[in-house]
Amino acid sequence: MKTNRVTRQLLIWAMCVMTAALCGCVDYEERIELNADGKTGTLKMHLAVDERFVAVNWPKVTGNKIESVFPTTLEDLKKEVDCAAVELMDARASASTPMRHLYLVCNIKDVSKLSECPALANRNFVLRQDDARTWTFQQQMDITGKNMLGTTPEETAKAIAKMESAFGREKLRGILGNYRLKMSISMPAGYSAKTAVGTIYKNSTVTWEKTIVQLMDSKEPWKMEAHFGKEK
Repeated sequence: MKTNRVTRQLLIWAMCVMTAALCGCVDYEERIELNADGKTGTLKMHLAVDERFVAVNWPKVTGNKIESVFPTTLEDLKKEVDCAAVELMDARASASTPMRHLYLVCNIKDVSKLSECPALANRNFVLRQDDARTWTFQQQMDITGKNMLGTTPEETAKAIAKMESAFGREKLRGILGNYRLKMSISMPAGYSAKTAVGTIYKNSTVTWEKTIVQLMDSKEPWKMEAHFGKEK
């Protein structure tokens, strides 16, 4: 099963950190900011990995140079990101000991084509205008306990069993609990947001967050839904 390239790398890094160094954390944040037309907007991504792992373990695990983790040119990144839905506009890498960060800012040209974007593969996005004043956003990510660490359930089970054997089940789950994926979507000023259960968020933003442990325990794809209404 093909998995979101960025998220897939994140999960592989998390697994390797557990088996190689037991240090630091890995975080991935993604924010979609929609314009008032509901068709265009901005996509922001932030990936953070432990500097000690990147420097010492990444080449050993993959055989690749560190530059393959954080491409050094905008041109290289654009090859990975650009598609009919989005266009990479800015990229910045930085370090704040012991973390190394990569920030990407993309222009969303067509929200309806986000599901076709290679950098967001294995994801399903739906944004619809319900009436003149309200919008509904849905996103589904096909990462569950069956495929998060491998392309098949058998590969994932083998990887998790190997880590549990090395560190113990409860200790491993405690460590993986520090690793997270955070997704959010917002509409511009003048809109209010709520989830399907009616929770209101400030600044017209809805955020979803899961740890690696929660994804490991999940048996169904991660489904996210939010509703936006234009204030009177």
